[in-house]
Amino acid sequence: RVAIVVSTRMMRLNWWEGHGHLGGVYFMRLFEAYNACLYAHRPASYVFVEDLKPDTLRKYNVLLVVSQQVELEPELAQALADAQDAGVAVFYDGTCREEHVRAFSPLGIAFDCVEKEPSLMNDDLAYYRLPRQLKRRAEGLSKAIADHVPPVAEVQNPEIMLTERRNGEGRFVWVLNNDLPDWEPWQVWRLTSY
Repeated sequence: RVAIVVSTRMMRLNWWEGHGHLGGVYFMRLFEAYNACLYAHRPASYVFVEDLKPDTLRKYNVLLVVSQQVELEPELAQALADAQDAGVAVFYDGTCREEHVRAFSPLGIAFDCVEKEPSLMNDDLAYYRLPRQLKRRAEGLSKAIADHVPPVAEVQNPEIMLTERRNGEGRFVWVLNNDLPDWEPWQVWRLTSY
């Protein structure tokens, strides 16, 4: 299981990059990390500082710290250290300031492709560009965490989204076919009516 920790400090400092984006930069980086996990067939949960209990992070195999630009909240820093001491792998992405996360392992990728998109809102080409970028991030993510958490199921197509829930000894797997045609946008436009 994978968790993406969400820093309240970073949420409060979240800066907006202008027209056509999904939100602030921190939000977009969290969004990208979450989607990269889906494309890697290792769905993630968000864990907010306010929801932390002493053992919250210990139930995960991998923790991702994304875009940490300021000192971690004391509660989050302690919870991450405790989880790491309990054997949970803690990784940080390339958008973090290293002085705030050097106790953890580098992920080897940066969740920064969504913020570099020229526009996402009202842009049909985003459906073409974004999955390709997220698949590249998912490949790097899969390599980094492969020894710590297996995929939900072995599926060759990264656009087949998987998630699972457990109840006692039961394991329930949900599969969503999010496979988009590999057509150039001009081909799709020619087939649609205006």
